[in-house]
Amino acid sequence: MRASAAVLLLFAAPGFGQEPEWRGRYDVAFERDGDVPVARVEAVFTWLGARGRFPDWAPVEMTDGGFEGGYGAFVRDFEPFRPEGAPKPKEPFLAELLDAEHARHRVPVLRDGTLAYRYTVVLEHDPEKLLGTDETPHAFGGGVFWTGRALFAAPRPATFELAFRAPKGERVAASHALHPKEKGVYLAADERALRECFLAVGEHDALELDVEGSTVLLEVGDGLADATKTFAETIEEFFGATAELAGGPPPDRSVVLMSKTALPGELSGAVFGRDVRVVVDKELDETNEMSWRPLLCHELFHLYNGYLVRFEDRQMWFSEGWTDYFTWVLLTRTGRVSPARLLDTYRGRATGYLEQAKADPRGLIAAGVRENKNRTLIYDGGALAALCLDLLIRDASGNRRSLDDVFAGLYEDAEGGRRVTLDDLRRRLKKAGGKSVAGFLERHVEGDEPLPLAECLALAGVTLVAETLELPEYEPCLVDLLQTPGSTSTGRGILIQRTNASGLKVDDVLVELAGHVVEGFGDLPLALRGAEPGSKVPAVVRRKGERKEVDVRLGRPDGPLPTAAVFCVLLELDPKPSKKALAIRASAFGSDFR
Repeated sequence: MRASAAVLLLFAAPGFGQEPEWRGRYDVAFERDGDVPVARVEAVFTWLGARGRFPDWAPVEMTDGGFEGGYGAFVRDFEPFRPEGAPKPKEPFLAELLDAEHARHRVPVLRDGTLAYRYTVVLEHDPEKLLGTDETPHAFGGGVFWTGRALFAAPRPATFELAFRAPKGERVAASHALHPKEKGVYLAADERALRECFLAVGEHDALELDVEGSTVLLEVGDGLADATKTFAETIEEFFGATAELAGGPPPDRSVVLMSKTALPGELSGAVFGRDVRVVVDKELDETNEMSWRPLLCHELFHLYNGYLVRFEDRQMWFSEGWTDYFTWVLLTRTGRVSPARLLDTYRGRATGYLEQAKADPRGLIAAGVRENKNRTLIYDGGALAALCLDLLIRDASGNRRSLDDVFAGLYEDAEGGRRVTLDDLRRRLKKAGGKSVAGFLERHVEGDEPLPLAECLALAGVTLVAETLELPEYEPCLVDLLQTPGSTSTGRGILIQRTNASGLKVDDVLVELAGHVVEGFGDLPLALRGAEPGSKVPAVVRRKGERKEVDVRLGRPDGPLPTAAVFCVLLELDPKPSKKALAIRASAFGSDFR
């Protein structure tokens, strides 16, 4: 399966922050031209600048596309037109194509300052590129998916009204602000609001949720409709926990679109403005919950960390790493993830980070400059930096404050759309944990000192051991020791489909083995290292939806199992921690660790 991807898509809009020179309205009709979905777009703009000073011509354009030809490759029949009541245009009344990739045209302005044009956008984007920097529009079960970037050719700077019309029996979901007087019409205050949005059109399943006083439009495609209620409960629960953490609600309106693809192994998500998108490749059941739920919640947290709390400059270690950290913390607080699973997640993050940091010793900010080349440092390193800061603050404050207070402070700083800075973060860290905690950024984030993982974890009575171990390969562990030649790795355990092992039954989902969390096949070598063939090892399975502890009798291979040298991080709980460390451990990782 392709590794889960989570992408935060936030772009600076040209013209954003400038006084608008144009006020316009788009009327968009979603139709079908044969089997191809199309959008018929009609735009009428009025000059807002100095009276009588409007230009004879105005440039209008679409934004960049993430593929050859850009969005302009899907634009047809672009032409100016004369609205009813407008003065007769000068001849010739034609638009001049300046740049096909961006559908950039030079459009004549009528003598009363009116700018009017129409065009068609066809949905012929590459169906195999479901996610990416451009969030490629495409059809999905029950409807079609568009972005503002793929629909609107606009002058700048401008403010916009939007009216959408769907085919009979279908609906349009959009997160734009509602027009206060005209039903079915939306407002976009600037180009960023116009373009950075998702639009879903079709007969897909839909719910309108009131979450912490904000509206979430949940749109669910065919193949996932049976899970609509589960998605709604997840959104309400997670946003409730996040609102408590931050001290305030999510954006006032947002779209969350869940859709299924026929592409095997596709599990990915993204945020565009204040809208969320998650794509999965199969129907949901208990075996794949821990594939989609953390991904969905990661994207939901971006509506706080990335949309509401937004840095002045690019801070990928923060936007992705802190989001990943708080996603798992909140899933633990809401009971969706066990404390043991949370700790094992940190173990996996630490393994990847320490390997990458050794090969590429650079600060986390520098790692974010080339995101695709340094994902481990950004995601794992950023999450582990958040963990270190949380433990340092808890230790310095006697466990009275935590990283929660820092994020809530940044949420407050960002009120009214203000962008936060590293100085804001330093100030909040210093307030929560003192001067030494604030200095962490200079050494380990701006500087290139490795994160002090062992020292910070020790504050919670957890010992970090990093070593290269000779481990049995996973396939012999599965076939020869566990005697389960038929099984599936689900990301939340191993689904047993055929087994000869006593203690295991068909349809069990193995989630723990010999005290180790089991998410998939790759967890077996560490769990079974040193295990004696023929011995019994403790295990935990989910059987008919219930957690059950069992003893599994291992098989007796004919000979020694093949092994491989593997770099591993082990996190071991100190059996006799200090009273302070025990309190930090319980509050940071979960009360099960008291």
